[in-house]
Amino acid sequence: MSYGVAAWLEEIAVGGGVFEFQPDIVITSIAPEIDLLVPPEGEAIEAFKSNARALIEKIRQRCDASILWCNTTTVGQAIEPTNHHRLSVEPRSLRAHRLCLALVELSHELGISIIDVDRVLAEDGLGLDGEISGEAERLPVLREEALRVIEDYGYFDDRPITAQLGRLAAGAGD
Repeated sequence: MSYGVAAWLEEIAVGGGVFEFQPDIVITSIAPEIDLLVPPEGEAIEAFKSNARALIEKIRQRCDASILWCNTTTVGQAIEPTNHHRLSVEPRSLRAHRLCLALVELSHELGISIIDVDRVLAEDGLGLDGEISGEAERLPVLREEALRVIEDYGYFDDRPITAQLGRLAAGAGD
């Protein structure tokens, strides 16, 4: 199921979702948010940031998980006009850029990690011609990047990381 941050907050409020267990890492994406943005986009971006802040705060309060947020690709979108004058809705690629920037701002403010989809795909040679290849080629590349970041956190080490030790001492790991 694909839905935005606001819907995830509602699900958490009624109990459930990610808090049915105590995850060490929460991985999510801004991709569903692109199609949820409605004019005026500036207000929608601020609403996204506000909801994302609230979600990050709830995750940290309840399970202190590391948060890994994937942005979305800004290339390979549907063919769009080059003149945006008098368009009632911003093109999808521009909404993607705005959301990616909002996510970077949240990362600086709250210390979450971001998987930069455009960078990962470009480094692997996917999407260089302006067209993103199929999901079958993209997913393994993005999965490898997520695993690299998780490894950087120290989750694959032979010893527990500090956050895990704190939860074990408090009895949350039972």
